[in-house]
Amino acid sequence: GVHYLNDPTGKQSFAFRCHRTADNSVAYPVHDIKFSHLGTFATCGADGTYSFWDKDSKSKLKGLQKAYDQPLVACDFNSDSTLFAFASSYDWHLGHNYKPNSKPAIYIHKVLPSEIEKKQKK
Repeated sequence: GVHYLNDPTGKQSFAFRCHRTADNSVAYPVHDIKFSHLGTFATCGADGTYSFWDKDSKSKLKGLQKAYDQPLVACDFNSDSTLFAFASSYDWHLGHNYKPNSKPAIYIHKVLPSEIEKKQKK
């Protein structure tokens, strides 16, 4: 969630619902959160997806359909947010007896401005 420390009323703070199945029946751990230079942010999680978010409009800007068969365990933007790197690896949330089929990997996504720009206020 996003908690504003200088908001005594708590009205600006919120919790976002990310990395869940479409029917909200399963919630996956979020492993990393990184902010872009625009103030929007990315999350990556155990479901093997990443999402870009606008904290001000409290909404998802882009969500990647599950494309990786392992959890995404780390992510980051480069300094001007034109590239987004993320790593897939087993994260142990299924325990020590689980044997992943894939090897750890690092991916780089070329970010389009439209994917991370804040939504216009209406």
